[in-house]
Amino acid sequence: MTADHQEDNSIDTNLGNEEPTFRTPKVKNFRTLQDDLLHAAQKNDFSKAKVVLSAHEKKWEERAMKETFRDSVVEQKKKRLILQTVCITLVFITSFFLTKIFIHSNFVSSSTQKTEVIQKISFQPTKEVFFDVSHETKDSFEKQFKKTTFKIAPQQGSLIRVVLLKENRPASVSEFLDLWATYKVTAQNVSVFKDDYSLGLYSSEGKIVTFILFTFDEKQNVDETMLLWESKLYSDTRILFTKTKTITTSLFKDAIISDTKLRVLEFGKQDPAVLYSKLDNNTLIITEDAATLELFLKK
Repeated sequence: MTADHQEDNSIDTNLGNEEPTFRTPKVKNFRTLQDDLLHAAQKNDFSKAKVVLSAHEKKWEERAMKETFRDSVVEQKKKRLILQTVCITLVFITSFFLTKIFIHSNFVSSSTQKTEVIQKISFQPTKEVFFDVSHETKDSFEKQFKKTTFKIAPQQGSLIRVVLLKENRPASVSEFLDLWATYKVTAQNVSVFKDDYSLGLYSSEGKIVTFILFTFDEKQNVDETMLLWESKLYSDTRILFTKTKTITTSLFKDAIISDTKLRVLEFGKQDPAVLYSKLDNNTLIITEDAATLELFLKK
């Protein structure tokens, strides 16, 4: 132990009875880490600036991370909203097209075969009129059909197809006949006619004429069916036809128009009440006007 150390830590005994005095040891060059860092920063301005920039960069990074996270959340919300909008739009579009397909399948596709035969004889209607007969009886059908006919004011030469609907579908040929045919043809003979029929109106010489187009199985004897029907054909067709004169006979006779054989029932000479003829091997027309028959024969 050196003399200096003994002096710094010794007790002064030269003061007689006075109490001994303790002296605080002197420690030279005592520094903390903070002092060293401050000292180093003061000597080097670049280091001080670096420390400040480092602190700012950390704050910027934290802020950038927060903004990135916030932007990410917002972007996800936008994407979710866009996805929901697209899904809802697709649902509406799908529903719209499914509805159209349903309507098409019930009102158009069901009558595809009907139009195929009609197109063979070039029946291109000017317009189509839809008539719901789901709840119609013979009496109500006659009244409603007459009203429908009177409301139509077609131009000269116009062809109008009347589409009969029953429970949102085209009425079958049996359902069609049940609305106006008082003479009930036997089930065997009814099967001669197919569902490929068409009820139409033709504007001729300032009047509206009704016509019916039936298709039939050429293997069946349609001539026999029509001969059986002749006795009641005029009284049946009066529901559909515009002529309502009283007739004294029910006898049909043979005639020829445009080299085509037909059967006709007349009120008088050159005044047909009802006539029918085969247009080809599987198409039959029933009408009240010779000019209408000639129109289809020319086609």
